[in-house]
Amino acid sequence: ERGEGAFQMLHYWLFFSFLVVLFKTKEDWRRLFWAAAAAAVLMIFYGVVADLGLGHSFISQYVGGAPETIWGKLTIGRFQGSLGNPAYTAPYLLFAMFYLVSLWLGDEQRYKARKLIYLIPLVLFSFFFLNSQTRTTLLGFGFGAIVFLVYLIFSLPRLRLWLGSLLLAAIILGGMGFYFQQSAFVKSLPGARVFDISPETSSLNTRFWTWGSAWRGFLDRPIFGWGPENFSAVFDKYFDPRHFVPGLNTETWFDRAHSAYLDYLAETGILGLGAYLGIFAVFFMLFFKRSKNDWSEAPAAKKEISFFKSREFLGSIERGLMLALVAAYMVQNIAIFEVLPMYINLFFFLGFAFYYFYRAPLNPKP
Repeated sequence: ERGEGAFQMLHYWLFFSFLVVLFKTKEDWRRLFWAAAAAAVLMIFYGVVADLGLGHSFISQYVGGAPETIWGKLTIGRFQGSLGNPAYTAPYLLFAMFYLVSLWLGDEQRYKARKLIYLIPLVLFSFFFLNSQTRTTLLGFGFGAIVFLVYLIFSLPRLRLWLGSLLLAAIILGGMGFYFQQSAFVKSLPGARVFDISPETSSLNTRFWTWGSAWRGFLDRPIFGWGPENFSAVFDKYFDPRHFVPGLNTETWFDRAHSAYLDYLAETGILGLGAYLGIFAVFFMLFFKRSKNDWSEAPAAKKEISFFKSREFLGSIERGLMLALVAAYMVQNIAIFEVLPMYINLFFFLGFAFYYFYRAPLNPKP
């Protein structure tokens, strides 16, 4: 599950290549998005059945006994679904929410009762996304929201005042959440764990110590690194004794730097990290060069349509969401490592981005 290497990376490249070659129409990608959303529903279903104790063979997060109430079973602990770790569940659902919103934007029937088809699973995904309480992904989501609003401010001038006010309000509310992080009200909010960030946090300290080991390992072998799956050798060589506290249940051994960037840096050197970051660099380059090619289509009507149903508005929303998703993903990877469910979604999204950037324009010039 946590293993990776050249053989696995080759499969991701083939997966991306097949997506580019085989899925070339909007309807192809709509079917794929529905399949991805259905997989996310099944992932949540497994976790709900496990936490409620409805299936004895389902692995639950509750080892020493679950809470008595249904609400308590679903909310007191960090939801992990079928992935085994809340830190995997949150990024997975982040992508799933993007797929659903993209489906809604690209649906010509979105303004009728059919829109409930998207609303119900979107609420479900949002609830368990918050309930995973994964700080890094929640912080990434917040940063992505800011990127989304900034992009709309520049792409939709007529809404600039409203969007700017919304951005300012979001920044103020977020700052107040961090300032009053110890208050009972803030602690009771969904996803409030994101505000619990301080130097005294044990999980944050272990991250810093592990990052120090990764950096020293990189300095040993800066060009090619220690090889994929060899971070444990780096950690053992540069073990920080502060990980071990006698008498306390602490994490004393890591097979990952808990930072995708430092994992690549220590294991594959500056060349590997550069190649990894190059993927995102190409995305941003193509995004700002070719993203006017909208996935969202305005209803084909002879009468004049409202601005909020226009291609200008819907296309800007779609492009803003794509930019925000990548921004959120890159921020969360500062303090989390890549695993199979995240990689599959990443390359799945990149396959869609290729289609989005290179498909035939809606109104080609003569």
